[in-house]
Amino acid sequence: MKLKYVIVNQEYAEVPIMFPEFLTHSQVATWYHRNVVSGGFCYFDGDEYVCYGESISLDVKSRWEEDSKILTKYFINQEN
Repeated sequence: MKLKYVIVNQEYAEVPIMFPEFLTHSQVATWYHRNVVSGGFCYFDGDEYVCYGESISLDVKSRWEEDSKILTKYFINQEN
């Protein structure tokens, strides 16, 4: 299954939200009522997440390398 993600801007940091492909980016963004700064698709590759693509429903693109680092730090390397 493909994973989708959005990164929302909270007061203290940009926070990633991952979800399954049957949901739309706009549905998830509506639930969180946050400012979405990027979004697209992602997959896990060994020891890191890789982000790519875009969200058509939100009209935002993946910031590939930056988003990959955020997802990896948040979901894998939480102590860093």
